[in-house]
Amino acid sequence: MDEEVETQDTALELIAEYLDFSGYNLTLQKLAGLNLLDEKFLACPTMEDRKQVTQYILEGNIKDTLTLIAEKFPRIMGSSEVMFDLHLLEFVELVRSEKLLEALFVSRDKLHPLAISEKKINTLRVAMTAIASRDPLDSPASFMFRDSFRHEVSLKTSGAILQMYENKRSTPALRRLLQQFMQTVRVYRKQVGQELSLAAHGYSYDLDEGSTTLFSMID
Repeated sequence: MDEEVETQDTALELIAEYLDFSGYNLTLQKLAGLNLLDEKFLACPTMEDRKQVTQYILEGNIKDTLTLIAEKFPRIMGSSEVMFDLHLLEFVELVRSEKLLEALFVSRDKLHPLAISEKKINTLRVAMTAIASRDPLDSPASFMFRDSFRHEVSLKTSGAILQMYENKRSTPALRRLLQQFMQTVRVYRKQVGQELSLAAHGYSYDLDEGSTTLFSMID
């Protein structure tokens, strides 16, 4: 019986951590109101501002994203990892809007100084093919124009804020478990050659896009 209670508590803590990370404040409050979660999980001082940052990123509104981060989370501005991703998305959104000259300025003034590793240099090279191609969606950088790319940048940014300002993990344990599960599924699909799709009430998996959406309860 004690093991069952301990397992349940661990599962709830994993869910609470994920909800905090994802900005589901109302859901956290509902679970606490049902006595399913300890009220300590409601202490999320950066949540509302993180939610706004995430919303801006998902809209492709990088100008307001950077303004809000500079105001509320200035330490993030010193993270070359996060700033590279945000300016890369800024570049992508400018190309999407056919503001190619502005995109080139972002590449020269913001991305190049942050491309301090071989991985970033290669990423930047791929991104530049979006300008060189007649249609960015037919270029090697086409994946950067998918909604899943905005989503990934939002997750990294939110994680960095949690780590720097709340001393929490940058990636929820539950998300890591799901990533490991998805990797196992991909290996299975590759070996067996079968299409596998999963869907259940409250969550869904999109294997091809690599995105995971948990909880149908949206604040």
